[in-house]
Amino acid sequence: MAEVLIIGGGVAGLEAALTLARSGVRSIIVEKNTALGGQARHYNCKAVDGVCQACGACLALQKAEEALKDDYIRILVGAEIAGLENDHGSYTVAIRYKEQLLNQTVTGIVVAVGLSLWPTEKRGEFGYTQLPGVVTSLDLEIILQQSPEALGLAPRVAFVQCVGSRDSARGVPYCSRVCCFYVPRLANLLQSSHTGSEVDIFYLDRQHYESIYSASPPSCRYIRAMPGKVTTAPESQLQVAYVDPLTGKLVNQDYDWVVLCPAILPSREVSQLASLLQITLDNGGFIAVHEGVFTNQTGIVAAGACTGPMSIIESVASGQAAAGEMLHYLRI
Repeated sequence: MAEVLIIGGGVAGLEAALTLARSGVRSIIVEKNTALGGQARHYNCKAVDGVCQACGACLALQKAEEALKDDYIRILVGAEIAGLENDHGSYTVAIRYKEQLLNQTVTGIVVAVGLSLWPTEKRGEFGYTQLPGVVTSLDLEIILQQSPEALGLAPRVAFVQCVGSRDSARGVPYCSRVCCFYVPRLANLLQSSHTGSEVDIFYLDRQHYESIYSASPPSCRYIRAMPGKVTTAPESQLQVAYVDPLTGKLVNQDYDWVVLCPAILPSREVSQLASLLQITLDNGGFIAVHEGVFTNQTGIVAAGACTGPMSIIESVASGQAAAGEMLHYLRI
């Protein structure tokens, strides 16, 4: 009976497994972390006043629960791929799991190892890890989940988009795509949970997502500038220096929190996996695919953000597409 290896237990990998299971194909998910859901499991639902914002954050837990209950899906967390042999249409995979080396024969592979985030501490002028109150967007998600009171009453918050994105000199040259949708939703959530909070969003440009910006509350101000420096200030927690795009004058603005929104990078394990599976990477270090999911190796497809920056909703669709092509490959 056909069995498919799925490397990665984020939303793309989970959706691939569930789609295969619905067609009677067994799969084994190998996830290096101790929990399923990938990055998405850290994200908050962005619904405001009971209105869904279609962010997809709820899908991480939902897909994980479905997969854990499905008899066609075997899940190994805290596991990693240690070796692989291609034997004319099937693969013998060595899996390191609980100090054991398991050998598993599979007929196809879905790579869905997700993403990592650009290290914002490389932009030392922003003070990440050095100044209290300077956090990443992922840090803010966790604060909102675990200790929202830590933000204080009616905080003044600056979001800085494209930290590391579209920056060939210090970061990566490409656009991370999803941030223009993500940041306004996160800002809306912050303002709905912390009445009276003031939000400024610093951006390079709006990348054609005008409907998202126009839907933001009036108290959310957009500033087309990249801050030059974040420092501490005598009368506030933080001060952001930037050049006003209209006047050309230097402005020093006080905030309680500065939220850095980093570039999306390939998962840290992509390079090693690519070498092991003999699949090619693109110029950004993501898995190179054609027609959405196909790698250069027959029987190996890729899904989700390991192929390039994408949203949770897009990752789920990508996982479904990868499973569909795998079913076609297996002639099921």
